[in-house]
Amino acid sequence: MLAAPTALAQEVPLVFGKVTAADFVAAPADSAAPAVMLCDFGQSKIVGGREGFQLEYVRTARILIRRKAGYPWTTVQVPLYRRNEQTERFKKLKGITYNLVDGKLIQEKMAENAVFKDEQDKNHTSYRFTLPNVREGSIIEFTYTVESDFLFNLQAWRFQHTIPTRWSEYRTVIPAYFRYKQITRSYLPFAVQEDKPVPYNTRMSHSFEGLAPAQEYNINTQALSSRWVMKNVPALREEPFMTAQLDYFSSVDFELSTIQYPNQEPRDVAATWEAIGTELLQQEQFGRDLYQKSTLTAQISALKARLPEPRERAAAVVALVQQTMKYNGQEQLYLTKTLKEATQRGQGNVADVNLLLVQSLRAAGLDANPLLLSTRSHGHVLESMPVLNNFNYVVAHVRLPDNTELLVDATEPVVPLGMLPKRCLNGNGRLLTAPAALGRWVSLAPTQR
Repeated sequence: MLAAPTALAQEVPLVFGKVTAADFVAAPADSAAPAVMLCDFGQSKIVGGREGFQLEYVRTARILIRRKAGYPWTTVQVPLYRRNEQTERFKKLKGITYNLVDGKLIQEKMAENAVFKDEQDKNHTSYRFTLPNVREGSIIEFTYTVESDFLFNLQAWRFQHTIPTRWSEYRTVIPAYFRYKQITRSYLPFAVQEDKPVPYNTRMSHSFEGLAPAQEYNINTQALSSRWVMKNVPALREEPFMTAQLDYFSSVDFELSTIQYPNQEPRDVAATWEAIGTELLQQEQFGRDLYQKSTLTAQISALKARLPEPRERAAAVVALVQQTMKYNGQEQLYLTKTLKEATQRGQGNVADVNLLLVQSLRAAGLDANPLLLSTRSHGHVLESMPVLNNFNYVVAHVRLPDNTELLVDATEPVVPLGMLPKRCLNGNGRLLTAPAALGRWVSLAPTQR
């Protein structure tokens, strides 16, 4: 049985369904904007659930669509994380479009069939929904809940968007058993930034072996209540020479660092890059295939006999992979299925292409390993925060016998050996090795090697 925690109540900045005619009036500062985020309000709490604690995240947003260029804001995507048989749960979705017709406020609710589920990779899915009957001057409003058993995945919050935001607020309630590191990125001041202790009460259920039904009990302790508010936030526009626009949005991020239950020693649960690398290299849809025999063994054997010079051999392997598999434009860390199946299909995502490249370079007698990176559109990697979601791309790292290092990407036939496509030139990448202790950060700049 799930029970929400009791903490000191605060007035909320936005109540779903309470739109008035005054909300349709655009401020002079927003006159050039295609849309305006009138209010974006998020709340994350750790609550009692079945067999333990879980995260509950609620987002409610209201947006004024001023011009047709703002129509993309009527479609919302909600990412969800999953691992093995567990997955985050998308619930309680409601959406309404409001229009003023002859001074009368007309509402149209979003249909249930306006929601679509998208499979992304083995660890990520998303739900996508679109608000109905939107025209220039409409207001859209939506609210939804995400429940998660992954306590490490406390929702980040973005206060700034590519449209103006009049009010953005995020709140968290974290019981005393849990400690999160907080990473704030902002060039703008907070109107409110506060932390305070509050009483905390929740109900949890637990099944004990041999006892049925599950036993329910109350938990009473202290919690840390945090609140961040930004007002009248300007739109962030992409500027020349801006490598990663995502890095410039005002935001707050979290990493679970410590868990300490009553009468127990504190337990450090913060991830390390070494542990992430070890796990990834063992996963079936990433590293395990690298140790299997390449489907291109016959062609590679011929290359080895014909091209004794390592750099020439590496270039020939890249060309062979490009002839074998075409890149489908999808930036993903995980294989679609297996390298053998991807080779048979003749096309694949970036992991399919470049992990086949790593496997083939090794078959050609070269020292090759996968290197994870984040593309410019995905933002810079926070090296101090070991989280796999920081990355969305993988390339091959090759060390030649003379210790020259090459970064190689087989998705782009026109890019010379040792250079990466422009989209990849974004700070540093993480080299994955076995043993993991030899993994390190590698500059993605082409002049460094």
